[in-house]
Amino acid sequence: MTGLHSNGLYKSERIIVSKQAGEIELTTGEKVLNFCANNYLGLANNADLVETGKRALDRYGYGMASVRFICGTPEYCKVEGRVDIITGTLGKALGGASGGYTCARKEIVDWLRQRSR
Repeated sequence: MTGLHSNGLYKSERIIVSKQAGEIELTTGEKVLNFCANNYLGLANNADLVETGKRALDRYGYGMASVRFICGTPEYCKVEGRVDIITGTLGKALGGASGGYTCARKEIVDWLRQRSR
């Protein structure tokens, strides 16, 4: 790590203390332009979504106690029987090298397999 620091190769994370927007504020007090947000639809600060999220937190708490195949799917999802495709990955949890999975009807998986080549 010392070598990375001394060679200017270490990347420190910016800690954002404001809402995600075109301009963000960092813990340093510095305000910078944010060109790299995944907020393509501008929904990160949408008042209706924020309020809906608050109501969901009050009712259901934060997160799930386990994966859906052990505990079940929370009712707030209301998607069982309507989902055409489920994807997931162990890669993020295990350092990015473990791949992932896709579950869907055969024709959807076949289509995805062809499109990914």
